[in-house]
Amino acid sequence: MVQNINQSSSLLEIYKSFYKYNPNVIFALNTNGKFVLVNEMAIHLTGYTREELLQLSLTSIVHEKYSDTVTETFIELLGGKKKSFEVSIYHKSGALIDLSITTVPIFIGQQIIGIAGMTKDLTERNTIQRELDLSKNQLENLFNNLDICVVTTDVNRGYILDISPGCYKLYGRMPEDLLQQPSFFWKEAVHPDDIDIVRTGLINIHNGKRAEMEYRIKDVKGTVKWVKEQTTPIFDESGILTKFESVITDISDRRKVEEDLKFLANHDLLTELPNRSMFEKMVQSAVDDAYSKKSKLAVFYLDLDHFKLINDTLGHHAGDELLQIIAARLRKCLRSTDIISRQGGDEFAILLDGFTDVKQLDIVAKRLIETVTDPLRLADREYVITTSLGISIYPDDTEDPHSLIKQADQAMYHAKENGNSSYQYYQSSMSINLSRRLELEQDLRQALKENELTIYYQPVVDIRSKRIIGFEALLRWIHPKHGFISPAEFIPIAEESGLIIPIGEWVLRTACMQFKELHKGGHPDTYVSVNVSTKQFEGGNFVSFVEKVLEETNFNPTLLKVEITESVMMKDIEDIVVKLKVLEELGVKVFLDDFGKGYSSLYYLQRLPINLMKIDKSYVQSIDNNSGQETIIRTIIAMANSLGLGIIAEGVELESQISFLEDHGCYNLQGFIFSKPVPYDLIPGLLEKSTLEQYTT
Repeated sequence: MVQNINQSSSLLEIYKSFYKYNPNVIFALNTNGKFVLVNEMAIHLTGYTREELLQLSLTSIVHEKYSDTVTETFIELLGGKKKSFEVSIYHKSGALIDLSITTVPIFIGQQIIGIAGMTKDLTERNTIQRELDLSKNQLENLFNNLDICVVTTDVNRGYILDISPGCYKLYGRMPEDLLQQPSFFWKEAVHPDDIDIVRTGLINIHNGKRAEMEYRIKDVKGTVKWVKEQTTPIFDESGILTKFESVITDISDRRKVEEDLKFLANHDLLTELPNRSMFEKMVQSAVDDAYSKKSKLAVFYLDLDHFKLINDTLGHHAGDELLQIIAARLRKCLRSTDIISRQGGDEFAILLDGFTDVKQLDIVAKRLIETVTDPLRLADREYVITTSLGISIYPDDTEDPHSLIKQADQAMYHAKENGNSSYQYYQSSMSINLSRRLELEQDLRQALKENELTIYYQPVVDIRSKRIIGFEALLRWIHPKHGFISPAEFIPIAEESGLIIPIGEWVLRTACMQFKELHKGGHPDTYVSVNVSTKQFEGGNFVSFVEKVLEETNFNPTLLKVEITESVMMKDIEDIVVKLKVLEELGVKVFLDDFGKGYSSLYYLQRLPINLMKIDKSYVQSIDNNSGQETIIRTIIAMANSLGLGIIAEGVELESQISFLEDHGCYNLQGFIFSKPVPYDLIPGLLEKSTLEQYTT
């Protein structure tokens, strides 16, 4: 074949073809380093024209950092050596081009007349390599700075083959110190309570299974940390387990968040006591334990009397502070093993065990009441908070955990009915009463729709003129099944359920309509007073509703009296004043009902535009009983006179009571001695009687 080539072309033609069509750059330099020959690839690679390149030297386009290397290499080449080297040159545009150059000296005879070279473009390869190196460095930096401990362990020898820098931050030990202590990670550093978790994981790993576990460790300073370990077994080509790779991360922050969330889910945020849901679980667990031990449990359920008044008068911040104080007191007066829970609002529940006699519970109940009622300071004032307490016992009352709590709650409500600062044990009759209460609430809703409610009126007599001057409207309920339901029973139900508002509106409208007819019938000066509940009075539209009813019925506002209780005074005093003044402007007078029974003070009486006080019947009925109540009555009458207020005595039943009240300046009386409350139809007959004696039964 060589012979054929020699025959078809000269050797020079072969060189020319190699020079012209070579995909690499081919060039020649003279002994001064200038280009004397370049192929097309050189022109394409550098961006220069042939003429421009032939005016340049190699060193003139070489990157500065390679100048000395190229000069030294050029000298060696002129000395007859062959050289290969890598260099970066400038493209005409200024961009750098990475080249691998192979050079040889050009001889003519024994004389070197220049240098010939061939290059390969390394730019793309070097760019990729630099990017790989950069990525590698970034990954190494990231890996070295991550709070992750990576450990490679030789299974057969038990040695640690490799360990990452992150292990130092996690364990506090230098990686090189741990290389000789393979048991450190799975024994010495593990929290004693979690060692079984790690042992189980190691067994799975040695059986060729991947292990993932969370456990606690102690670093060199004794700090407890939560870690998550993920270990993967590594097998050789024969399927034999040779090593395993463990990745251990610090999950202390995550576990802390999880624990905080769990705490929030199971505890009251304000007092940090177990909440209702958690308490129910704890009672269930305690009942299970008591069942197996045949022991007793007790649930105490307490609430703070008149807590709403604190919120309404001092604000919710003071209410929150009060709850925190009570929670702290309960913790202090009970054993550390007793469970205290805030059930919501102002209600707390307590779970006790370890008692054998009910007398022990009596002692605890009294201590709890004393603890709660101890004076405390809120908003720079001293207050005494009372409590009502209910108690249920397992298994005496029930074996069901939920019922045990419910029964203590029912007993608490009965204690509240008996008066502040008292406690009551659960009795089965309480559940019956509760069922009746629920039944009456539902029936009361229907009663309003089905016109089962009616109004009776009790007269108020002026004993000087011996005539009836007005009537108090009193709500009555004739139940289709149970007959007459006492107001003392159904009014609290209406209050709690919110039904008192529509019922109160019905009473006001009905009383105005009926007495409008009475006035037309020849009794134009007889007034009617209507009781207004605290909840109804607090409503934003109460005053406007009164105005609306007066307009609809064309009722004389001076003959309508609104009776409010003393508890209204414990609300927003400014709002009360505004409402009472609007009523006053309408011509409607306001009576303060059951005076002396609640929270009245001279300060409130002076500020509020009240027209009349009604002495509570409990004082009136104590006249002649040597109870000292007569002094209180005289004081109330004197106070009313000094304030320019009218006064009515309620509950008058005896002639001696009439004489006492009249002697001390109270002339407007109300009670059974004159008349029981009567239906509207009987009012005209009462008004036609002319003397006091005729009213007396």
